[in-house]
Amino acid sequence: MCYSFCLSILTLFIITCFGDDTIQISFTIQEELPMNTPVGNIATEAKLAENLTSEEFNSISYGYIGDNLYQNMFSIDQSTGALQTNMLINRETITECSDVSDCILVLNFVANSQKTNFFKLITNSVHVQDINDHAPSFPQPIMKLNVSESSPVGTRFSVPAALDKDTGRNGIQNYDIYPDNGPFGLNYTKKLDGSFLLHIVLKQPLNREIKETFTLQIAAKDGGEQPQTGILNIDVTVLDVNDHAPKFGLSMYNVTVREDVPPNTVILKVTAEDPDKDQNGLVSYHFSQVQTDLESINQFFRIDSDSGEITLLQNLVYEPNEEYSIIVEASDHGTSPQISQVKVNVKVEDVGNNKPVVKINLPSAGTGGVVMLSEATNIDNFVAHVNVEDSDIGNNGNVTCSTPNPYFDVKKLPVSDKGFKVVVKQKLDREQLDAHIVTIVCHDYGTPRLSAEASFNVTVSDDNDNDPEFLETLYLAYVDENNKLGNPIKQVSARDKDIGINADIQYFLHSDAVSKFAINSNTGVISASDIYDREKQLSYLFHVLAVDNGDPRRTGTASVRVTIRDENDNIPVFNKSRFTFEVAEGLKPDETVGSVVAIDKDDGLNGDVSYTIAEKDQFTVPFVVLLDGTIRTREILDREKHSQYSFIVYASDKGIPSKNNSVEVIITVSDVNDNEPTILFPKKGNNTVTTAITSLPVTTIIAEDKDIGVNRQLSFYIFSGNEANMFYLNPTSGELFLNKQYHFSKDTSQSIRVCVQDAGNPVHSDCADLNVLVIISNSTHLSANGDSNKYITISIIVVIVTLLISAAIGLTIYFLWKIDKKRQEQKYTAGNGPLGVPMQTGYLENSTSNTSLPDSFESGDKKRKEVSFSPGTSFDNSFQRSISPNSNDKQEPYLYDKPSVHHSQPYSDSNTQALQLKQILLKNNTETEARLQRPHPSDNHSDSSGETTTSDSGRGGSEDEVPGSTLDDSRSFEFQCPPPSYYSTNSYSKDKLNMYRNKNSDNRHMPRPNSYNIKNNACAKIVNNLSTSQPYLDNSSKDMQYHSWDFLQQSAYAQYPRKDRDYFHLRPESLSTLRSRDDDDDAATTTSGSYTINPEELEDELFHAQRDLVV
Repeated sequence: MCYSFCLSILTLFIITCFGDDTIQISFTIQEELPMNTPVGNIATEAKLAENLTSEEFNSISYGYIGDNLYQNMFSIDQSTGALQTNMLINRETITECSDVSDCILVLNFVANSQKTNFFKLITNSVHVQDINDHAPSFPQPIMKLNVSESSPVGTRFSVPAALDKDTGRNGIQNYDIYPDNGPFGLNYTKKLDGSFLLHIVLKQPLNREIKETFTLQIAAKDGGEQPQTGILNIDVTVLDVNDHAPKFGLSMYNVTVREDVPPNTVILKVTAEDPDKDQNGLVSYHFSQVQTDLESINQFFRIDSDSGEITLLQNLVYEPNEEYSIIVEASDHGTSPQISQVKVNVKVEDVGNNKPVVKINLPSAGTGGVVMLSEATNIDNFVAHVNVEDSDIGNNGNVTCSTPNPYFDVKKLPVSDKGFKVVVKQKLDREQLDAHIVTIVCHDYGTPRLSAEASFNVTVSDDNDNDPEFLETLYLAYVDENNKLGNPIKQVSARDKDIGINADIQYFLHSDAVSKFAINSNTGVISASDIYDREKQLSYLFHVLAVDNGDPRRTGTASVRVTIRDENDNIPVFNKSRFTFEVAEGLKPDETVGSVVAIDKDDGLNGDVSYTIAEKDQFTVPFVVLLDGTIRTREILDREKHSQYSFIVYASDKGIPSKNNSVEVIITVSDVNDNEPTILFPKKGNNTVTTAITSLPVTTIIAEDKDIGVNRQLSFYIFSGNEANMFYLNPTSGELFLNKQYHFSKDTSQSIRVCVQDAGNPVHSDCADLNVLVIISNSTHLSANGDSNKYITISIIVVIVTLLISAAIGLTIYFLWKIDKKRQEQKYTAGNGPLGVPMQTGYLENSTSNTSLPDSFESGDKKRKEVSFSPGTSFDNSFQRSISPNSNDKQEPYLYDKPSVHHSQPYSDSNTQALQLKQILLKNNTETEARLQRPHPSDNHSDSSGETTTSDSGRGGSEDEVPGSTLDDSRSFEFQCPPPSYYSTNSYSKDKLNMYRNKNSDNRHMPRPNSYNIKNNACAKIVNNLSTSQPYLDNSSKDMQYHSWDFLQQSAYAQYPRKDRDYFHLRPESLSTLRSRDDDDDAATTTSGSYTINPEELEDELFHAQRDLVV
């Protein structure tokens, strides 16, 4: 408390000192929230973004300031100001909150910016709300209470109150007592500090002799939303009070004594029972001291104070019509003894008729005049033997016996001189009466009848004939899911009317409780032996058994229903992994698209799911998501602007803390026919084509439609101008042909109107005018009228000649390959390395050395197309170079990546020509340009291609204007040097070159080059320089490493200006072609025997290692 007071003073001091720079905010959270639970954002709550730019606001950092007692409980994001819990906060463990209803944790923060002068002190009050996470509990679960049976009604007995760590409404609200219809009630009073005074109040008088013990349960209940209860079991013992006087077995005793009975004879035994306990029930007998004739009574009679036997002290004298009346008192030994009296009439009988003499013989089990009988004793079971002696004869000696006790009967034995037997007449029940006084009365049939009696006691012992009985037939209990193992759930209690071990009860669970619950066999407390999941099972109904220790053991049964209370432990689960919808474009705002559905297995608010669209998608998609998951449009959809939308929808429950899940929603906007097709060619200013008589398409009508699917399926037709049926327009491709059936006798110009329409509903169309000029020449006319058999013959001859030439070429290549292979073998003879350079002894191509060339060398050699040169080819001296074995210039460029081949001796032949590449790259420019001027062999697309008249090949329009022009496209283009950055590594590849070429070219218009025309002298310089470069030979070790020559290293051309080093730069403006065409390699070969380098071959020569190019 002192610390909190100091903290409050510090907070007040900060507010006073800093004035407007201090902001007070507050958050509210519940206790027991898991670690990293968001509490709030101090920047948002303090409204720091107001009057600040986004940049200024984002530059603010946040942190604690001063001494914060609760700093370890929370963590703050320094960049965003987000505050979250740093641990599980238990309100009851916070000293300052243990005895207050409102738990407030004060935190001081500072918000400042290093970029600006912004500075704020923020005092944050975190209100920690109590949750009902503790059940009331009593100091002891069981209490024993002794109550005197003489206690008056209204007597109060103090009971310790329960404690509940929760506060407020979650604290203890009331108490109940069970059973509430017994002699005890409950009184409780709430004190100013919130605690209770608790008393048990006696509502009815107690009688220990009727019921000696009571079992009470005090239930303390809190006021939480799901109330919890604490139980106190009270065992009440009723203490005996001497409130009963001894009670004689008979209200009056009558006995007849013969006058000849000798002294010291017991003439009668009186018996009195006291239901009180201990000394209060111990009975003593004596004659009343205030009765008349006391002196005469004491002269003839004596009574035993313990047994109640009256003994004759001297012979009696018969006097007619006289008898002795004796008042016998029975008193207990209580503090205030209780006394009962009975009258004993002693009649003296003349010896002329003797009364019977009764003697009771008890079985060996009977001791002290008491017979022990089990309450399970059967009817007619023998109890005692009665022997009657009467010396009279006739009726005076004829005796019969009986007993007034209804539980017993006296039966004459078959043999008359054997007397009588006492038997059980009806079922004994110890729980109703546990002791009996059995008086046997015998009389003769003389006149007058003379009788005698004798008594004995019967104690009924307990038999296990009662089942244990539960206080309730159905127990209701509640437990939270995700509970801890061993948590107590409910206590059950049972009682048994039997006594001793027959009433010693143990508790067990029925098998229908499986392994979900456990019970303490002694206390009856049911606990959790499993972690419950309400979503799997809402409640459990099972039976609990109370079993006594009698023989046989008896069982009582009760039902227990345990209801599992829900916790928010399930996230909403969508019924699909992705939701896809299709809607037609043009859908108006606020129209329903569909809905998403998520199921949360939790109950109540924990299972109440609402839906929201992701914050990042709120304003980027034309849809809104309602709380019930319905997706609606918020603006008109246009497929041509956006054909598909993807966004995230969150499903959140209303639990604390809330759980959520997300799903992707994809909405495809289907097309409607809302766009008309548009003709791109012909169009105004570009609607004329010129053609000769040909079977090829004259031109192609080009049109587009922004729609898709069937709405984009276009069909072409001639609307007008083709009345003479001169043309045929392919309705699918839009290609326009001359009608073979129509005879053109002269040059003809015809204007037609062509149209295109889509296949949508409704149908949309567009039309344009096209002028077609058909030119007729003599050669064409004669050719058209020639004999078609001539072409058949020519075709057959061409096929035969082609086959023969192919066979010859194949044989030639085979023999050249054999010769070349032998030449290669000669180069690698003993002592020679590649290209015949002498090597140390032991250098062999197929050396068993562990060093080998990479597979790419071999595979690259086999896959590429080879260009071989004759051995006599001479090279310009400018390409000659000498190899210096001692060169240590490690900046020397290399042509290829270094192969991992080690040589014992460097190359020393300075005349070796390592690069045939010079001939490949530096072809005579004049020859190349002349080749570029020749018409390409494939320029046969026009029937009038052989004409010499000045025309545009019969196509009409300019080359740039007419799509689908069939003019020949040259295969050459300038080969420019790429920038040096493309030579910075030795791992340069064909892919990099292609990437560079593609990056600097428009792939839609640039053809795949089939030849390179090197027109840049700087490149030639670089190649010449490369041709004379030295290989790098490292003599630093015994096994010299053989380095490859990579001409792409920057050091090879660092001396040249950048513009001259632009070696492989492909300039689109240098291309002399209008469209790309895939032709075979024959198109790259001239008839003069010279070769045009294929780009793939050139790239292989430049970027793949070969033995012929290594020095």
